[in-house]
Amino acid sequence: DPIVVTGEQALDAAYEAQLITVEWPEVTAELATGTDENEPVENEFVVTGGLSVDDYLFLISPQPKLGQTFKSITGVTRYSWGRNKLLPRDAMDVIFGEALLSDMTAEAWVLVSDGPSDTTPKIQITLGGPAPEDTFIPITSSDESKATATGGGVTILEGETTTFVEVQAIAAGDTTLTASLGDVERSAVLHVLAADTQPTLATLESVSETVPVGSVVSFTATLSLPAFEQVPLELSSSGVPMDLPEDVHIPAGEWSVTFDVTAGESAGVASIQVTVGDTELSQDLEVLDFNPVGMLLAEVLYDVPGQDDGKEWIRLYNGTGTQVDLSGWSLGWGGNSYLTGQAALSGVLAPGACLLVGGPTSDADNGAPSYDLPLNFDPDIENSGDKADGVALFDVPVSEVSGNTVPYDSVVYGSANTSALLGSDGAPAAPHVADTWGGASLLRTAVDSWEINESPTPGLCPVIQ
Repeated sequence: DPIVVTGEQALDAAYEAQLITVEWPEVTAELATGTDENEPVENEFVVTGGLSVDDYLFLISPQPKLGQTFKSITGVTRYSWGRNKLLPRDAMDVIFGEALLSDMTAEAWVLVSDGPSDTTPKIQITLGGPAPEDTFIPITSSDESKATATGGGVTILEGETTTFVEVQAIAAGDTTLTASLGDVERSAVLHVLAADTQPTLATLESVSETVPVGSVVSFTATLSLPAFEQVPLELSSSGVPMDLPEDVHIPAGEWSVTFDVTAGESAGVASIQVTVGDTELSQDLEVLDFNPVGMLLAEVLYDVPGQDDGKEWIRLYNGTGTQVDLSGWSLGWGGNSYLTGQAALSGVLAPGACLLVGGPTSDADNGAPSYDLPLNFDPDIENSGDKADGVALFDVPVSEVSGNTVPYDSVVYGSANTSALLGSDGAPAAPHVADTWGGASLLRTAVDSWEINESPTPGLCPVIQ
């Protein structure tokens, strides 16, 4: 049987690795504060006596709120980061106390109607734990001439944690619905709209304004209001041919939808039109006639007049013909190997677009760049000397790069490659370009051609073929 102790007693080292029960603990902090700045703290809360309750074995959901009480919490104590923590093993270890109002949907919309209506999105009431019995939660309205909660509130059944609110929408306007349970209140702003109100098309955006022939580009259409019911989109195009999806709609309760358009085989300008009801928006798209060349290093500035630290940058070019999620990509640089310095990449790069990584300093010495991914290369990218140095792009995370990993792309610069830095073919690469001088960059002019550029161009993104 578990040992019954207080939260404060559970912190004692004597109870490490013991099965204990803490009776009637109260939540004193919704998120624990680590004792070490490097301690990762997530889903860990604190109860009476300063005892942390951890989710290592079982996650209590929803996250307990400040002031919430439990009849008891049972678990194994585990010494971690300099203190004992309580680890419940499963739902049977957690016995909730009285119901506590935890959350309420903050904002919703509804159309005027003669009868009870669901809102969009549905207004949800959530307790901090299962209701110990059928629990009625009264809901008041700040303006009952606009809307009220059907039945004056909601009932959460024994053992349940959530339910939804129906409303009587009477007249257009705004009101605030307030749910209360004990001393706790939660509120939702309700926008009541005329019965014939329909959402209109608010924005149409593409991930890129340029796209190679035959490639795919994503568009997102967003409404002015959430969809009260499924909203169909009418798509059309003019200019050079484009392949459009046939059935695109915004589901009920949602604000937007993302869809893909495929460019045809002709270069030129296309206009994509989207119509919802009486509103139409269009977005021009330039279709470029070039062949996919992959993700490429496009320009590297590693030698700046004066100190290099904080002023180096690398420009990447997406020549794949489709958008690329860079969260699994990385950079490496050095003279003896590409492991001298490493950096993780992030973000989504549209086809034909460039990503500028580096800095974070921007001034006249390094071309006054505007960084997409600010990152101080540490250690600095090496200035070449008697032997060549290199920069590599990997299509795997930093954690998966070793000395034998073949780069997706690389540039080796300077004298002889005595360290056998690899090229994208897996063989030691002959230097692509000579070493630069302070203020000049390495510029890729074609897939297989590099040159020294006396005037760095961090803000340009020309097509590379």
